Amino acid sequence: MTAICKTIAVHGEHLSSLLDYGADIEKTSLLGNDALSNLFDYAKNESKTSFVDSLNDEKSILVTGVKCSPETANKEFKDTRDLYPDSKRGLGNKQSRVIAIHLIQSFKETNISPIIAHKIGIELLERNGYMGVVDTHMNKTHIHNHIIINSYIPGGDKKIILEKKFLMNIRKFSDDLQKEYGIPIDFESPTKQLEKSKDSLQYGEWAAQRKNKSWKADLYESMLICSASSSSKEEYIKLLKRFGYTLAKQQRNGDLVWFNLDKTKKIKESTLYREFTDSTLRQFNHSSIHFDYLETRYSWDGREFSNIENTLRETYNIICAVANYISNSHSIAQLKSYNLEYKKSELTWASNIKGLYSVDTIKELDEKLNSVGTSISIIKKQIKDLESIKDYYHTIAEYSSSAKLLKQSFINQGGQSNLLNELYLPYISALEASENNATIAPLTSTQKRDLHILIAAHPDYRIVNAQIGYKNLSTVDYFNIVKYFKYGGELPGILCNRNSFNHEMAYKNQYDFLSKKFPFAANPRQIGDCKKLLVDAGYDITKINLKSLTLADVINIQNCLGPAPTLEDTKDITFPSVNDINRCVDICKQKGIVPPMHPKDMSSKQCNIFYSWTCSQGKDPRIIELQSKHINDDKAFSNSILNLNPELQTAIRSYRNAVIKLHKIGLSADDVDVYINQFENIDEHLNSLKLNQTTLNKQYKDLIHLKQVLYFSHDLNYVYGSPKLRDEYFELKKKDISFENNQMQNNQSNLSKKKDKELDIDI
Repeated sequence: MTAICKTIAVHGEHLSSLLDYGADIEKTSLLGNDALSNLFDYAKNESKTSFVDSLNDEKSILVTGVKCSPETANKEFKDTRDLYPDSKRGLGNKQSRVIAIHLIQSFKETNISPIIAHKIGIELLERNGYMGVVDTHMNKTHIHNHIIINSYIPGGDKKIILEKKFLMNIRKFSDDLQKEYGIPIDFESPTKQLEKSKDSLQYGEWAAQRKNKSWKADLYESMLICSASSSSKEEYIKLLKRFGYTLAKQQRNGDLVWFNLDKTKKIKESTLYREFTDSTLRQFNHSSIHFDYLETRYSWDGREFSNIENTLRETYNIICAVANYISNSHSIAQLKSYNLEYKKSELTWASNIKGLYSVDTIKELDEKLNSVGTSISIIKKQIKDLESIKDYYHTIAEYSSSAKLLKQSFINQGGQSNLLNELYLPYISALEASENNATIAPLTSTQKRDLHILIAAHPDYRIVNAQIGYKNLSTVDYFNIVKYFKYGGELPGILCNRNSFNHEMAYKNQYDFLSKKFPFAANPRQIGDCKKLLVDAGYDITKINLKSLTLADVINIQNCLGPAPTLEDTKDITFPSVNDINRCVDICKQKGIVPPMHPKDMSSKQCNIFYSWTCSQGKDPRIIELQSKHINDDKAFSNSILNLNPELQTAIRSYRNAVIKLHKIGLSADDVDVYINQFENIDEHLNSLKLNQTTLNKQYKDLIHLKQVLYFSHDLNYVYGSPKLRDEYFELKKKDISFENNQMQNNQSNLSKKKDKELDIDI
């Protein structure tokens, strides 16, 4: 059989590791039976390519470079690629262009020499003038070559275009080479071979499957499970939906298009894997088997089969009797084709599984399947959710561990612990902290969409700083919001109710309005009053340039830190609007403030003054936030540690840098142990869920298998082998029954005659 040549387009980020994979010694040792940087790592891994010569017991590494060295192939590929002008580097931008072709030659023959297979790969490159690396792997049941070809041919004037013509030529050339080495060709033409390898994967999908992270592989596995337990396409669709998948559409030709679990991608079944078509779906389901048998109480021959154990036992007895009949009346070949031992082992296994999972009836089996299937779907979602936030908590744990170690290092060198409390950390607003968190764990497009739908379904709530969209939200924020709406509890900091949102916006808008209307400098008396308010409130005024205060700042500071307005007569005879009254009442309820009079009894000006003061309660004056950003904290910190020796200065600076990383995402260095424990708990929970998922997957597959065996036990062809054999067997049974009846009648007649004779003698 010719080597099956499969081709995978390789983009820039994958080449190196694939080269290393190819030279893996485990896959290339004859003792075993069993984008570009990524590609080279994969291909040249010594554990796959080591060969022990049987003549001299010397180990050879079956990795050869053609027009390049395997060790420096990645760089040499790039050097050749750089010789090409941009106009000849291929379609698309530099990041997405195909820079190499990964060719896989698989030889079915078990007696082919690895050396011969390796030579075929080398000659394929040499005769075509290609630059590349050949790695021969022997870690599978068959020998195969990984050939990484530079798509830029040395010389700078020609590039390989990965199209059908190239595929046909390279396969034909591969076939011709093998004929020269006496390897038989099973395919009539390269076109037939192309059909055989039509399911070749893109490198990204191939790599994802190796890491068990392929959504396509997960979908395909779920399809196989669902198809195996469905008797119709409708039931198949219904069952797959229970796995969490959504049907995008059903095309006119019957092909189904499915979304992945998070609905970010979709794919046709026939595109996913070519063999998975409507006809094979029916083949998987064994179209002669119908659910009608399971929905009624009696089977086709009147047997009651709601009890699984009885069904399996009776089927077992029947197939043994049928096999006995075939053995006596037919050839050995026909008995062999009946596959008695396999059927007996399947029925025995099914009986054991039935006992293991305590399912006695079809109804209980279906309920168990639904229960296990639902549990699998729930665990899959939990795993997905945890994996989406695991990296975030891993980052926090790294920051925390670093801060903890550096703190201990400073103290071990003789540093005083009280110095660690004066680090002059830069000012970070809540919004900046949120945006920094979002940088570590940004929302996915699906999460943004779901969050938009969730907020729309709860019109009484708003996202804080919603005017900037979702760019300040992290994945953790998303899960906290979802958890709050689902289970209640404490309101997440990133979420606020509608009134609170409006009041927050009103506070910011108020300051903007004051800044435009009162940009004038404050007088000394006003500055003195503000200074007293700030000092009494505990603010460090050494960080504030009081001389730069404007009248807008004075009003803002008095609103935030000063007493309630007296609401003396303003000579305003205008009454407040209903909206002004309502918002004033709302903010008073929210802040727990009792106004000196009801807002409806205030004038319009009094109502606005009191509302502005109430909105500002609990807020830092804007001058604190704005001026804190302009203070040189690094300079202040450097001045504070001048008396320390150089070693301690270096140690405390390192600790401060680690603390700033936590500070920028709104976390405190005092809680590092808490953050480390959070990550460990998440990691432990994730491993536990994956273990449960493995157990449930096995249960589900066992139950599906049990259901299949039950289907087969009601399939006439399965039980009797063929309709003809069934008729013959029935005819034989009729004869046996007739013979038994005749025998019984004869026995009764003889008994009667004997009794008459005995009676005559007695008389």
